[in-house]
Amino acid sequence: MPRVVPSSEIPVWLRLIETMKTKSFIVLLVCILGTSMLLIAFGNQRPTIQTIVHETNKQLSRLNLRKENLLVFQPSIDTVALESLGFVKNPRLYPEHKWTNITLPPIVSAVKQGDELNIATGFVKNARFHAQKHTIIVYDLGMRKYDAETLSSLCNCSIPQAYCCLRPFDYSRYPAHVSTMKFKAYRPLIIQEVLNEIGAALWLDIDYRFVSKNMEPLVERAKTQGVLTWSAVEPTSMLTHPKMFSFFRTVAQKFYFHHMVGAEHAIFFNTKLIHEKIMLPWVQCALKSECISPIGAQEKGCSFDKKPLFRYSGCHRYDSSALTIVLGLTFPDSSNYTASDYTFFRRLGEDWDYVDADSTKFNGSHGTDIRRR
Repeated sequence: MPRVVPSSEIPVWLRLIETMKTKSFIVLLVCILGTSMLLIAFGNQRPTIQTIVHETNKQLSRLNLRKENLLVFQPSIDTVALESLGFVKNPRLYPEHKWTNITLPPIVSAVKQGDELNIATGFVKNARFHAQKHTIIVYDLGMRKYDAETLSSLCNCSIPQAYCCLRPFDYSRYPAHVSTMKFKAYRPLIIQEVLNEIGAALWLDIDYRFVSKNMEPLVERAKTQGVLTWSAVEPTSMLTHPKMFSFFRTVAQKFYFHHMVGAEHAIFFNTKLIHEKIMLPWVQCALKSECISPIGAQEKGCSFDKKPLFRYSGCHRYDSSALTIVLGLTFPDSSNYTASDYTFFRRLGEDWDYVDADSTKFNGSHGTDIRRR
C-alpha cells in the first residue's frame, strides 16, 4: 500500500505551484463563462438606432393587432352606442323620418332629479301655448316617481294625437359618466336620438320659456344651414379646457377669437353635413369621459379677470365647449350657424314676462304668478 505524504513534508515551492494552478484554472473558467455570456448577449451585430426603431415598431404593431382582435370579438360600448344612434353605413337623414303627421322640428328638453315639478310643467304648458303645431318631447333623466307620474299626465304618448311625450332616458346604453349631470353628456345623445328618429330637433333646456310665437323664420334658416345656435361674448378658449382641443385634433390658439355657443338652446336638422361633421364628433366626445370632461376640468372657480381674455379661465363648459369646437372646425364663418340677437325664448331668472297655456302671466325673474289678486 503506497504511503501518503503529509502536507508538511511537501516542499514549499511545490505547494506554491499547485496553488497557482488552482487560481489560474478558476480565472480561466471565469473568463470562459464571461465570454460565453457576452457572445450570447451580443452575438449579433451591435444594435443601431434603426434596429431599435424597427423592433419598437414591430412590438407596437403586435399590440395594435391584439387590440384590433379584441375589438372584433368584444365591441366597445362606443361602437354599439354609435350604431344605435344612427351612425351606420346608410343613415336616415332629413327629410326622412319615422314619424308621420308631425311639424318639424319637435321641441325637445329633459328633466333631471332635483328639478322642481312646476318648472317642468310650466315648460310644457308654455311650449304648448307658443308652438301649438310642434310636438313636445321631454326626457326623464331620473325624476321622482310622483313627479314623473304627474308630468306624464300632461305628456302621454299613449294618447292618440298627443302633443307631448315623456320618455325615460336609458342610461344602460351609454358609459357610466353620462349619468354625471354636470357633464351634460346627455344633451348631444338625446338630440341625436331624436334626429335619428324624427330628422330634426329644437332643443331648449327645461328652465327656458318661449316669449314669442314668431320662431318660423329662424326654423327656416336652420333648415337651410342644418343648424342654428346663439353665440356668447366669451372666447371659446376662455371656457374650454385646453385638453379638449387635442381630442378634435386642433389647438386652443385657433379659438382665441372664436365665440362660444350654448348647447342650452339650438335647432338641428339631420342633413348629411350635420350628421357627419357636427353630430358624430359631438356624440363621440360625449361618449368619452376624457373628452367631455378632461382631467382637471371644472365648472366653477372661473377667473374672468385674466388678461388677455382668451386665456383659459379655469372653467369648462363640457358639451357646449365640444359643440362650439366642432362648429368652428366645420364652418369658417360663425354667421353660418349663429342667429342674430333676436331670440324667441328667455331663461327663468331673467327679467321678463311670459305666458303659459292657461294664459297665466308669469314673471321670469321669479317664476311666480304676477296676476293681480
